[in-house]
Amino acid sequence: MNPADRVALVERMARARAWNLAQGQRDHYLAEAQADLAEIETSDVQIRRIGWMLIEPSDTPEGAEP
Repeated sequence: MNPADRVALVERMARARAWNLAQGQRDHYLAEAQADLAEIETSDVQIRRIGWMLIEPSDTPEGAEP
């Protein structure tokens, strides 16, 4: 995700959470949205790196070791 898209997504997530709140509370939700997005990006990277290791048993030939 490019930096501009990331910033826009974080701001949208924060606005959705803090629709009618005071500025201090909005800042709190902005920090939470940034942390959530960082977790999503980390999970995506992990899945891309280890996803190739996950094999469905039905995808392996009969009698083959997984």
